[in-house]
Amino acid sequence: MTYRAETTLNYGLERAWSIAAAKESNGLAIGYDEGTILIKLGQDAPVASLDSHTGKLVWAHNNDIQSASLKGVATNSADGEKLNLGIKDMGSCEIFPQTVHHNCNGRFLVVCGDGEYIIYTSQALRNKAFGQALDFAWSAVGTGDFAIRESTARIKIFKNFKEHLSIKAPISSSEGLFGGACIALKGPDCICFFDWNEGAFLCKIDVAPSA
Repeated sequence: MTYRAETTLNYGLERAWSIAAAKESNGLAIGYDEGTILIKLGQDAPVASLDSHTGKLVWAHNNDIQSASLKGVATNSADGEKLNLGIKDMGSCEIFPQTVHHNCNGRFLVVCGDGEYIIYTSQALRNKAFGQALDFAWSAVGTGDFAIRESTARIKIFKNFKEHLSIKAPISSSEGLFGGACIALKGPDCICFFDWNEGAFLCKIDVAPSA
């Protein structure tokens, strides 16, 4: 819980009189003068990241970060079968985690939420770097290389955890950021690609992104 106003809902059903939440669900029912609305809060997907190099799974449980090793887990387990894993409590995060991602070699872990990001060491959850960002993306090669979407019009690239350069978005308003071999900036009707080293504009694909 962030205790921040995220959005305002107005369904045009006059006054709201009651609100109820279902147990074991993210559904919320709101009763109005002229009807009832059922909405879904948050997301169904877990906030988790898997380091493919070591088989270490890290996930967020409220503000707590937990981990477990998937090495040695039987590969013939049935779909949906509950696995007995040794869960380790790594510590508590200063922000409410909304996304968790390992870097390219699994040595570092970024936790994003509330318009902020914190980079930790993946083994002991020690703070390495932090800042404010709308989105965060790791490079596919550099250990400490990443990019942030500082605003809807500007991207910052970091090399070895130090600010390298700033890029002005070639679109009026950006909506998302993705990492990998290139930096991908999502717009309302296009995707723009940039080089990690110089921040050079590579190409623009006119498409309406759905993810």
